[in-house]
Amino acid sequence: MATDVTWRGTTDGDWSVATNWSDGAVPAAADNVSIPAGAPSITAGLGQSGVALGIVRVESGFVNTIGLDTDPLVPTYLDLDCDRLELYGAGKGYFNLSPTGTIPVIVGNSIAVGTGLFGWYIKGGTID
Repeated sequence: MATDVTWRGTTDGDWSVATNWSDGAVPAAADNVSIPAGAPSITAGLGQSGVALGIVRVESGFVNTIGLDTDPLVPTYLDLDCDRLELYGAGKGYFNLSPTGTIPVIVGNSIAVGTGLFGWYIKGGTID
């Protein structure tokens, strides 16, 4: 059964660590994921394309990073398979959406983080 889970990042920045999540479990198939305002960055466990999530929402007020940009020319993306990606925060994120199916993306907020640089980087199969 799908649940709503919230990123807390209380242990470290690894998506795959159960204690980083509100219900003590890594998001499973059909779960809805929220990344709230004030949450820390997600910097590890980024290969999540094997789990078909529900809605993934980066909430208003999130100002940190999702993915890694240690090499700006070759960032490390959070691989996702989800029903919809919603971006309302003003942080920076790198998302690689599943190459199968169409994934709607809602960008409700974004910021320019420097000349020629933007807040959300999205790649993948079919983005609606």
